[in-house]
Amino acid sequence: MARRARFVAAALASVGLGLPACGPGTRPVVSKPEATSSGAKVPSDRDHDGIADKDDLCPDEPEDRDGLEDEDGCPESDVDKDGIPDGEDACPKMPGTKSPIANKNGCPSVCLSIAVSIRITQVILFAPGQSTISKDSIPILDDVAAVLHDHPEIEVEVQGHGDVNEGIPLTEARAKAVTAYLVGKGVEAKRLSPKGFGSGTPIAPNTTAEGRARNRRVAFVRTDGGA
Repeated sequence: MARRARFVAAALASVGLGLPACGPGTRPVVSKPEATSSGAKVPSDRDHDGIADKDDLCPDEPEDRDGLEDEDGCPESDVDKDGIPDGEDACPKMPGTKSPIANKNGCPSVCLSIAVSIRITQVILFAPGQSTISKDSIPILDDVAAVLHDHPEIEVEVQGHGDVNEGIPLTEARAKAVTAYLVGKGVEAKRLSPKGFGSGTPIAPNTTAEGRARNRRVAFVRTDGGA
């Protein structure tokens, strides 16, 4: 019997296997497979956030999947770096200021320069090829509406501008979308004149994505002659 046991042990050893040590409190060790059923290696993902460690900037902190830079693997607390936590920031992608009004907290405010135009500190944002106003720009338009309510003598041309790939019809649609929003906030329609200018008046180079985004904008220029 002993001779047979030694023969079995030798046979197992010859193919890289061995008999587990058995005794009180011991169990055979079962290691986890390092490959899928198809034989492909499973990428390491220590924090189990679905982003492989090799692509994860924070491999030990799971991504919070809040729609803000979710592809980097790191949880974000203040994407726009304005000191207001994303959970409290009504405009998490645009740096702004604190406000007791929830839907304006963390949003940029209107610069109250109304001599020639209503100057705003941030552009009204639109996606490429679209006339839908970005939700991040709504608080800015609310401030524009407030300025117009405070100064009933002001009439403005609502000017739509675009990047190098956008023409007059689209930029006019944007101007009309902004006009409709302001009218919905109680501004008289006769005080607003929407007009599209296409790509003819850029304020930034169209050679970069950031520049093109800045050129997709709406401006408010006084037409009442009271400046």
